[in-house]
Amino acid sequence: MRVIQGTIITSTGLSTLRILNPGVLGYDETTGVIKFVDDVVNLATLKATHGFSQDDTRILKPSQFLIPGFVDTHTHAAQ
Repeated sequence: MRVIQGTIITSTGLSTLRILNPGVLGYDETTGVIKFVDDVVNLATLKATHGFSQDDTRILKPSQFLIPGFVDTHTHAAQ
């Protein structure tokens, strides 16, 4: 289990976003499957439920954010 803590932006519908600041996201590092996305206030409960430690956690810088999921964004030079 790997965990990322910081600003997390995720969609809850076609036209709505959920911004967790700070939030926490946990994923299975073998399969890449996201196991949870939650508010950081629930961190102790998440640790007890999923069995991860602070050593498994990466804390994002204030200027960084995470958008989980498959996102295909790129820019092409003017043609």
